[in-house]
Amino acid sequence: MKSQLTRCSDDPSRPHALKHRGPRADNGGVINSGTLLAPWAMLWIVLIRTLLVRHQLLPPTCSRCGLPLERTRIGTRICRCTH
Repeated sequence: MKSQLTRCSDDPSRPHALKHRGPRADNGGVINSGTLLAPWAMLWIVLIRTLLVRHQLLPPTCSRCGLPLERTRIGTRICRCTH
């Protein structure tokens, strides 16, 4: 039975594969596209906000209405959603 692999021209001891590689899946057009910019920015905004709330530099807010969960000054509106 004869081998179906061809040999490289620069190194006869290395066989070539029968099929050539197709285009790469992670080409520069996909990585640098603007469609990933908005989700990437949103991820970083959420992470920074989480760190600021954890270190008590920003007050925690309701995920439904966006109002603070507790009052910092008298007369401030607070969340009344049922959690």
